[in-house]
Amino acid sequence: MMTIGQLAKAVGKSPRALRLYEEKGLISPDGRSEGGFRQYGPDALLRLRWILRLVNSGLNLGEVQSILQRVAAAENGREALDILQDHFQQKIQSLDEQIKQLSTLKNALESGLNHLKMCDTCEKTRPHNCNICVSKTHAFPEMIAGALVQSPVTGGAK
Repeated sequence: MMTIGQLAKAVGKSPRALRLYEEKGLISPDGRSEGGFRQYGPDALLRLRWILRLVNSGLNLGEVQSILQRVAAAENGREALDILQDHFQQKIQSLDEQIKQLSTLKNALESGLNHLKMCDTCEKTRPHNCNICVSKTHAFPEMIAGALVQSPVTGGAK
């Protein structure tokens, strides 16, 4: 059995956070000590780690609470597993889309960084109206163009 402090330390959360989780019905103590302190068994640790993985995947505590309520209301084990399966499939689709968006962003940043690395010929004493890179490449990558358009660096603003 663990105290709330020990459980909190085991998962890297504060006891206050665990009391909030208990208030929301996400975890519950197995009992109390003679002194009235909450005591948690290994099942609470397993459940708490699962909750934190869901939170780390982008769910808020209300969404985790909803999933747990739906699982608890299931008429049988198969229905409970189907609820989890549906949630996991939706989350995988969402993560795949995020990965795609992040990959696109990474490629754009790399393109911009590569362009910036070749722009070392601009005169350091005359930073405004440098057109050397523009004349070499005819255009800035999107990640740079948005920062420099209408900028005194490129002569677009005064």
